[in-house]
Amino acid sequence: MAVLGAVTALVVSLAQAGDPSSLGYTAEPGAGPVSGSRTWTEPTDEVRAFELDGVLVVDGEDSSGWDWFRVELAGANGAPLGVGSYTGGNFRLHPEAAGVNLISDGLGSGDGPAEFTIGTLERDPVTGRVSALDVEVTVHNGSPTGPRIDIRAHYEA
Repeated sequence: MAVLGAVTALVVSLAQAGDPSSLGYTAEPGAGPVSGSRTWTEPTDEVRAFELDGVLVVDGEDSSGWDWFRVELAGANGAPLGVGSYTGGNFRLHPEAAGVNLISDGLGSGDGPAEFTIGTLERDPVTGRVSALDVEVTVHNGSPTGPRIDIRAHYEA
């Protein structure tokens, strides 16, 4: 449990309250559906976080609408997500495990091991909508040693 607390503290320390909402990734060569690195940061870009059918979604989109990236996170067997660490794969292919699905400009991620840590997840008490989120995600393409994508998101409504 001490390790989980240390990881959670690290995620929370990366983005502070009042920082602009942002979504970014760094991908090793061959780690589709993205390559290189990219960050979307408000107010220049639009960053959204919401839940849809039990899936926690974070979107980044530039003002043209042509350059966008989506991270979908789900709990095992559709269980609600909360602050903590999760491991699994592509949850669309393996819904019984917690996992990640990535979409970039219409291309989806394949199967591979994934892990994510949610350091902050707050919901508006009246509407239930996501009001704050800090999450770090790592996805490997195809195998535990496959090309890696590291993703970091910070969101405040």
